[in-house]
Amino acid sequence: MLKWLKISFNVLIIAAIVILTFIWFRKNDAFVLKAVKISGNQVVTREEILELAQVDFSGEIFKLDTDKIKMRILTHPMVESASVNRFLPATLRIYINERKLIAVISGSEISAVDENGFIISRFPPNAVYDLPVITGFSFKNGSRGERKPEQPEILSEVFSIVKKLKSINLSLYHEISEIHYQRSYGVVLYFKNLKLPVILGSDDFQRKLIYFSTIYHHLLKQKLLDKALAIDIRFKNQVVIKNKS
Repeated sequence: MLKWLKISFNVLIIAAIVILTFIWFRKNDAFVLKAVKISGNQVVTREEILELAQVDFSGEIFKLDTDKIKMRILTHPMVESASVNRFLPATLRIYINERKLIAVISGSEISAVDENGFIISRFPPNAVYDLPVITGFSFKNGSRGERKPEQPEILSEVFSIVKKLKSINLSLYHEISEIHYQRSYGVVLYFKNLKLPVILGSDDFQRKLIYFSTIYHHLLKQKLLDKALAIDIRFKNQVVIKNKS
């Protein structure tokens, strides 16, 4: 019995110390927000994030609505996800996960697309540096003013081509300058340095990309790429390599 009383007394003492410490911290403004630490951002600036967060540096950290701050940050088109956490006594920590852009879409206006096929029209110029350009598509305004592709199914296929190419051969992905769509040929890839068009056609893109990757490295190894004028792999089990005369 005495042992339990002693334990209970010790618990009360500790609780009293914690409460008194908390009260002292509050009276001395120790919990008033003093710093915001932001990490994970590369192209979205700290100033942009702070402007969206709208944090009150005159209030206590406990009074900050972290969910609302997070939702405001997520309105930035380059932010895919975010987390906002309190770090006592007076620091707010914000972690940003930016969208990974994989291509630029050139139309009546310049847009960009991320790995999930999400199209954004507002982005920093350095976020799209050296990305392949998708051409041959037009856009229209939706009911709420948003830009929508007129051929969404085909454009979605082109997105999958870019994503697949990046996953199976990153160096080859960086060599592509343009991915063009036209009805007569389907999808055509253009290289940056070789000026070599590769005609993929309108279907079976996954298999064709793997096939093309093998052909590309074979021609590169045999030093035959400079002699090629175009590569046509529209047809099943058939590759047509047109050489320069």
